[in-house]
Amino acid sequence: MELKSTRWLLWTVVFSVVLIVVYVGSAVVSLTGLIEAVRAADGAAVLARTDIQLVRHSLVGQIVGAYLAPSRAKAPRKTDGTAFGEYIRRDRS
Repeated sequence: MELKSTRWLLWTVVFSVVLIVVYVGSAVVSLTGLIEAVRAADGAAVLARTDIQLVRHSLVGQIVGAYLAPSRAKAPRKTDGTAFGEYIRRDRS
C-alpha cells in the first residue's frame, strides 16, 4: 500500500512540474516573439501580439487611480475614458 501511495505522489509531482514547465515555456516563447518584433521595429507584428483593448483599459485605470489618489475620491465606474473626462470637467469647474 505504501509503495502505491509513493508512486501516486511521484506521478503527481512529475505531472505538476511538466505543467509548470509548459506554462512558463509558453510565456517565454510569446515574450521572445514580442521582443524580436520590437527589436525589428515591426509595428504590425507588435500590434498582432498585443491586446490593445486590454492595454488601453489598464492605462485608463492606472491614470484614474493616480489622479484620484491624492483626493481619495471614488473612481468612476466606467473605465472607457468617458467617465474620467466627465469627472475632470466637474472637478475643474
